[in-house]
Amino acid sequence: MKLYTSRTESSKDKKFLKCQNILCGKLIWLEDTIEESVNHNAGTEDKVHIEVKINVTMDSNEFYKQLKGNSSLG
Repeated sequence: MKLYTSRTESSKDKKFLKCQNILCGKLIWLEDTIEESVNHNAGTEDKVHIEVKINVTMDSNEFYKQLKGNSSLG
């Protein structure tokens, strides 16, 4: 799975994960996945610690643009 940002008007800037296998083409909205995980664990008495590792590939110009937009340093 690879992380993408939607560019369509109906879901602009919404993050999603997409399978990198051309034959698969599966798409999962990141927001829905996080919500599902939270709801699944909400009913348990013991808090469950989930460690998640996500590898993100992006162009350095896009990274800088995102960083500059979210930072008060630039």
